[in-house]
Amino acid sequence: MVIADPARRILARAIEAALPSVGVLVSLAGGLAGSRTLVLAGGGLFLALWLGVLVANGWLVTARGQTIGKGWLGLRIVRPDGSAPGFVRGFLLRELAFGLLTGIPVLGQLLALADAALLLAGERRRSLHDVLADTLVIDVRGAA
Repeated sequence: MVIADPARRILARAIEAALPSVGVLVSLAGGLAGSRTLVLAGGGLFLALWLGVLVANGWLVTARGQTIGKGWLGLRIVRPDGSAPGFVRGFLLRELAFGLLTGIPVLGQLLALADAALLLAGERRRSLHDVLADTLVIDVRGAA
């Protein structure tokens, strides 16, 4: 198994965060144009895209061990023995629970900082959410 490069992991997360941002751009354009309708439509689009990414990631992690961004970049989430993480470890613990924890004021920012520090400085490049779910992120393209 080839452990994934932290830069590609961060890029994968950025891709997933950028998708719902289309709705934010529509709202901003509406605000600049003075269109309340466009602002509301952009907010609805953001919510729909955010939920779509959440559902798609839940399904993809369960089925393939990949989120949208990880799939595009050739990365996969696995257990330390190479097996699939499944829905509970791969999505509920790793993505959803950790995402909710990072939303807690102050504590969330500290957790996100610790998450990034472990990813960048840890020996096995495991972030805090990897440790929580007992997972690794591997480079599928590097293994071929």
